[in-house]
Amino acid sequence: MKKGIAVCIMVFLGLMWSTTAFSNEYDFRKTNWGMSMEEVAEAEDALELQYGDSPLPGESYEAKAGGLDCYINYYYIGDKLTSAEYEFSYESTLEYLCINNYSHLKEKLVEKYGQPIRDEDIWIDDLYKDNPKNWGRAVTRNHLLRYAQWETPNTRITIILAGDEYGNIALKIKYRSQQIKEFEEEFTAKEALEVF
Repeated sequence: MKKGIAVCIMVFLGLMWSTTAFSNEYDFRKTNWGMSMEEVAEAEDALELQYGDSPLPGESYEAKAGGLDCYINYYYIGDKLTSAEYEFSYESTLEYLCINNYSHLKEKLVEKYGQPIRDEDIWIDDLYKDNPKNWGRAVTRNHLLRYAQWETPNTRITIILAGDEYGNIALKIKYRSQQIKEFEEEFTAKEALEVF
């Protein structure tokens, strides 16, 4: 009798663990690709979502990721979530901080997703290549681009650190649906039908 109760308890705990372990799978934060803007806002519990001026209709709001201030941007095709990103604040991208912040965030991604499938430093001009203390300056002058990439069954994750010709630095972690082409085709077909 005791053995039967013990087996029942073990089965029950196993079911509880498997339900918890697999039912909380999200593509980005508390969202999944294909959700509507309303569902994303509800999932994020963010009443202050604002629509941003981006190539795709999107929403963004202030948050923290990896302990750093950032904006979270959501992008849609039609009314379906297809990608999102963490865009780190100006302070996180200062010349003397950007390399360390990139490394810190990359470590967090490695902890969560394992080793990246791509991990590259692209030197456009190798003036500072042999002096790691000046790599932040190299990014600012658009001499160095750093990125790493991971893939899950549903999502491509990319961290990127890049500069431009004006001395601006971008530090972003982008999440993109692996099924984005399907969303685009579905949206295009719906748009075409609306013309008639």
